[in-house]
Amino acid sequence: DTSNATFTIRKPVELLTPLATDTFTACDNISGTFRRGTNVGTTYSVFSSTDNGVSWTQVVTNQTLSGSTNQSFSFANADPDYAGPMKVRVITNLGAIYADTLAYNFWIKPFTGINVVTPNGGQLFNAGTQQLIGWNNTLGLTSFNLQYSQNNGATWATIASSVPCCSYTWTVPNVNSNEVLVRVRDQNNLCRADSSNATFTIIPTAPLLTSPNGGEVWNVNSAQTITWNASTFFSPVRL
Repeated sequence: DTSNATFTIRKPVELLTPLATDTFTACDNISGTFRRGTNVGTTYSVFSSTDNGVSWTQVVTNQTLSGSTNQSFSFANADPDYAGPMKVRVITNLGAIYADTLAYNFWIKPFTGINVVTPNGGQLFNAGTQQLIGWNNTLGLTSFNLQYSQNNGATWATIASSVPCCSYTWTVPNVNSNEVLVRVRDQNNLCRADSSNATFTIIPTAPLLTSPNGGEVWNVNSAQTITWNASTFFSPVRL
């Protein structure tokens, strides 16, 4: 004899969403749901992957499982420059047997709400000059933080904070670099940002020695002061 009708065997934990047709924008929260069975643990964690499951990043940690069958989660995608596939994995505190991984990828679109117009690569700026930083924003944002990098984005320094849209007159710092970028960030959501498309160059000010500068008469073994204009030097002074 066999069963009069079919029945269903479900996974103890089963991801339901995101769907393969879902698309999210970078900087926005990514949300999903999963179904839980009974006796699957008390907490769960979520991991994301952008390389089809080769490596995983934990994005939700030890959240309490509620009493309902369907559970929901969300996490912030903090990379405004990433565009491409993503999948997620959920696992409870009881281990890998109580886990599920999406068999497909969903899609992340890059953030495009802020667009740096100038400087956008290739410029030659003399240190100490005033140059325009200009950008567009399509989200009605009103306050921005401005930064520059002199090592192609490895580190960033502040230019100004709480700047209104959408231009700023920048006094170019005295640095010596051909790997300079400018970045504009939403003050209220630092993930929302854009930077120069390519590097530009800052030409440092010529060092200025003020004394001795010619015509002085100094006695042997006398103590004399050597002075210079510190603002014209971009690195430590060697005498």
